[in-house]
Amino acid sequence: MLSGGTQQETVVWQRIEQGISQATGKPFKVRSSRVVAGGCINEAVCLQGEQRRFFVKLNRADRLHMFEAEAAALAAIRASNSLRAPEPVAWGTSGKNSWLAPLDPGYSIRKQLYNLYHILNHFNLFGDSYAGQAASMIDNLMAHQN
Repeated sequence: MLSGGTQQETVVWQRIEQGISQATGKPFKVRSSRVVAGGCINEAVCLQGEQRRFFVKLNRADRLHMFEAEAAALAAIRASNSLRAPEPVAWGTSGKNSWLAPLDPGYSIRKQLYNLYHILNHFNLFGDSYAGQAASMIDNLMAHQN
């Protein structure tokens, strides 16, 4: 499918950036990418932007129907409120490739928890000036617990 650093890869990333930006209403620009292991049907990559990260599946363009079906199935699962499932954000084709970019439902909470760790370290090292920010972050995380 894709090999590192090619012109084809750049064009695919640009199309994915456009799709994600249009679907979310927020600009997304790939800053780095890394292959994610584990799949046998699709190639999988993690695309890191400035503040957001997306897991993206890639395959041949003639396999777009698989991603459309997966997006519909994920949307149906999410609508049932019975299981947690990734949100299908955007999908499409670019040249010889098709792609699907689902958003991991727990990413934003994990990111907040990661940031809380650093705020608590600052609170420990530098004192009370970080207490309000830490308390607010804890309240937000508690409000989103399962």
